[in-house]
Amino acid sequence: MVRIIFCLFLFIIHLSAYAQETGSITGKVLDSESTPVEFANVFITSKNDSTNIVSGTITDSTGSFALTNLPLGEYVIHFQFIGFVKQKQPVSLSAENKNLKLGNIVLAFDITDLNSVEVTAFRNLIQKTEEGIVVRASENITQIGGTAADLLKNMPGVLVGAEGEITLRGKSPLILINGRVSGIGGVDRVTNLEQIPASSIERIEIITNPSAKYDADAEGGIINIILKQNADWGTNGAVALGGGFGDRYRINGSLLLNHRTSKWNFGLAYDNWFTTRTRQQDGDRKNYNLPNEYFLTQRRSDERIVQTQTARFNIDYTPNKKNSFRLEGIWLFDGEDNRETVISTTETATYDFTGKNDRFANEIRRFHTGELLLNYARKFNKPEQTLTINASSAIEYNRENTDLSTQTLSEQNNPIGNPFLQETHNYEDANLTNFSVDYVHPIKDKGMIETGYKGILRFIDVDFLRSDQLNGNFVTDSTNTDLFKFSEQIHAFYLQYTGWIGDKQKPKWKYNAGIRAEQVFNKG
Repeated sequence: MVRIIFCLFLFIIHLSAYAQETGSITGKVLDSESTPVEFANVFITSKNDSTNIVSGTITDSTGSFALTNLPLGEYVIHFQFIGFVKQKQPVSLSAENKNLKLGNIVLAFDITDLNSVEVTAFRNLIQKTEEGIVVRASENITQIGGTAADLLKNMPGVLVGAEGEITLRGKSPLILINGRVSGIGGVDRVTNLEQIPASSIERIEIITNPSAKYDADAEGGIINIILKQNADWGTNGAVALGGGFGDRYRINGSLLLNHRTSKWNFGLAYDNWFTTRTRQQDGDRKNYNLPNEYFLTQRRSDERIVQTQTARFNIDYTPNKKNSFRLEGIWLFDGEDNRETVISTTETATYDFTGKNDRFANEIRRFHTGELLLNYARKFNKPEQTLTINASSAIEYNRENTDLSTQTLSEQNNPIGNPFLQETHNYEDANLTNFSVDYVHPIKDKGMIETGYKGILRFIDVDFLRSDQLNGNFVTDSTNTDLFKFSEQIHAFYLQYTGWIGDKQKPKWKYNAGIRAEQVFNKG
């Protein structure tokens, strides 16, 4: 018994010592006029790897922030927000200085000289909601020539990594398009926001406290992208053209047409985005278990031509004040041509040359998605009593072909023999179907009950093939070729109650309680 207690005592000491190996960073972000900057992004990266985001947060209404439970080490802390010059500085957390207080961080306004400025209207760029915040993307003209990923880089609490991975306050969020899991962001679970032009986005809703009505995937938060819709009375439209140049060019355009009467609403929209991108990447690696390739040095450069086009239509029919129907269709095309060169050199641990090659890859990708949505909404006599039914289905057609040429080189960069030729293709056909029913029933003037069902069906077929040229013919490499079929069904029921004390519009207290049952079937 004494031995068990002694072991437990040592275990508790070990846990206590381990728990103390973390620290915190606090401070306050102000502008040059000493006004607190609310919603500013604050995040830290590893000192030796600027792409490795360790933790992040946003400032509150007083401009204050706190990063806690940080492992001790060397970091770089970053501060950024729309309209301000980005700022960063090195920080260090050690056993002697675990709780670092940075004090006031002053951000300078990002000022651009203009010949003249005319302000016709103004709406708050960022608004607080009960579930999080709403960012009006249409008000941010600085990012209108980019993509949804470019917009999210400046969203409060959202961090976009070097490879496009998205985190919301350190967790992976659920990405929704117009409130649903949409095929135009990618049928699989990895949403590609580079495919959505920023000019087609009206606002972005960031939900950090999702209720029971949202998917189980939403525990890390939700980013809901709302696309533009023109609902003005009569016949109207809008055209926008944009462009930029420097090292590379960027061209974008959008078109909106709409006709609305008392019962009908017809809308058409088109957006495009064309650009080129270049990248250079240096890699130096040690292979401890490969004596002849102990040092691997790689120099990578590529040029990518990107084009994205989206087209949408909607037909709305409202026969009376209680019923409304909507038919919506979306088509998305994404094309990428990428030419990449990688020069690899290997050496022994004593720096003796062992090999060198130059690999050139020409990758051509074409991505098509078509999605159709049906919506029915029913209002009743009681205020806020509603029934909503949604059904949507998306079909994805993705084709990627790559030609590779690998040339062996001498230490003096002279070609040795003929280049080794390879071909790969990665074909993906997929389908994503959503169906949901949502019913809201008010309880007197102090609350409401919301219940519903949601189903998601996902089917993905992937065909990956690699072939090598042997004796003038391309032969399939069976060890690097596969067919993958995946299917998934998600069925969920939810029930939640929302109540408040005091006036509904400005309640003293508001609370929400709910339960969700979700069943997943998948097969691959």
